Amino acid sequence: MKKIILTLKKEPALPIEAETITPENFAGRTLDEIKKLIVWRGKRKEELGDYFKVEGEKSEEVSETHIILKGDLSKVKYIGKQMATGKITVKGNAGMHLADEMRGGEIVVEGNVSDWSATEFRNGILRIKGNVGNMFASAYPGNPRGMRGGIIVIEGKAGNSLARKMRRGTIIVYDSVGDNLAAQMIAGTVISLGNIGNRPGMLMKRGTIICFGKIQEMLPTFIYDNTYSPLFIRYYFKELREKLNIRVPVKVEGLYERYHGDVSELGKGEIFIYKG
Repeated sequence: MKKIILTLKKEPALPIEAETITPENFAGRTLDEIKKLIVWRGKRKEELGDYFKVEGEKSEEVSETHIILKGDLSKVKYIGKQMATGKITVKGNAGMHLADEMRGGEIVVEGNVSDWSATEFRNGILRIKGNVGNMFASAYPGNPRGMRGGIIVIEGKAGNSLARKMRRGTIIVYDSVGDNLAAQMIAGTVISLGNIGNRPGMLMKRGTIICFGKIQEMLPTFIYDNTYSPLFIRYYFKELREKLNIRVPVKVEGLYERYHGDVSELGKGEIFIYKG
């Protein structure tokens, strides 16, 4: 892939909105043209080159464009918004709204990601090596659906209201998850290798939550079914490992408690808790 490297020259005094940082906007442009792409600081229109040193080589094909961002980008918002192909690597932290409405391709973040990122994520692969904030992979207020497909891997912790109104796709969290996980979930799969906070699956209709740690507080509207060894979980992890090279540091064979709910809604969701 052709690499285009953006190195942060100075930390913005105020957060900047940089939704132009996508392979679609970079492909076919010279480095000088990329520097002139627009970013917003409040109501003020500025250029990408005001904040980033731009290096690399011109890429003609969007699918062959690899954007590498260097520096602490905690105040840089909307990186990879609506991208559909190509790759972005962030060598540091990323600001709010990373990968919003992402439709394909791959984003890798080597640090932490702020609140309201991966909102209404649709497809592609997102790998976060650090922690993520609140409302990650959720729906915007008033919208009926959140995440609608794709794979998200979070190697650190996740905040509150992860996967709110999730419709489809898979999320794997290596560490703990906060309160209200997968609230109003419609379908999809969320896997936590650590502990989960209060009220997971609140008002969920369908979908699957798998917990390898402990759940702080289960809602009374989830009904215990039985304890058994579900074969599909082993095959699910096998597919993730073989097809996407996603390897999780846990033993998945063993017994799981199964609960169904939320019975105050459709009640066809399920929560599995690993018992060993």
